[in-house]
Amino acid sequence: MPRYLLYFAHELIDFRLAELFSLAEMFGFRESMTIERKPDQDPFLLCTFSNVDHLKLYSSRSVLLKSAYEYWTHEPSLIDVVDKLILNSDLRPKLNETWRILVHAFRRQFTQSDKIQRIDAFSDRLNIKNKFCLNNKADCTVGLFESYEEGRLEQPKEVFVGRWVCDGARHLIDKYDVRKRYFIGNTTMDATLSFVMANMAQCQPNHIALDPFCGTG
Repeated sequence: MPRYLLYFAHELIDFRLAELFSLAEMFGFRESMTIERKPDQDPFLLCTFSNVDHLKLYSSRSVLLKSAYEYWTHEPSLIDVVDKLILNSDLRPKLNETWRILVHAFRRQFTQSDKIQRIDAFSDRLNIKNKFCLNNKADCTVGLFESYEEGRLEQPKEVFVGRWVCDGARHLIDKYDVRKRYFIGNTTMDATLSFVMANMAQCQPNHIALDPFCGTG
């Protein structure tokens, strides 16, 4: 089955899998998905979905998921990643595609210079001649992620790369931010936690929620 890299927000860590499993059960594909690499403190999870539509259903509701990528590979360094991709011409932008690359780091802050250095190293070694696109209208968006160990920022622990598929529903957090509400009461709840609770309860349109704390929350 196709493998995907899930990139999570670094919050409510203990609820990542619970939200994923609840939504998978709600949408009816829990039995057909598998977890290959569980996240510990880092925000990366490798899993399989039998159908990309299942992944998109999950992402349409998940507020802990930042984005999901078609998994290409992960290695100890960027050089190792590129060497792996060189061996498989399918793991790169197609010849007629515009492309861009998003560079992220966990436990380390990248400067713009750091990002450009990695983009150049990636595209030069793979000899990518495609037109580079600076906005989100690129035909192919590549995600490059470096994960570091606490206090050891010289070399990454792991480097992941993949092709963007979809984003999570984190835009809802901003839309329903407590600070934007007209009325706040004693039981008003943080938007992120509210959505996680709704997802774990598998709430859907036309469902009735029996919650003793319903009110201003």
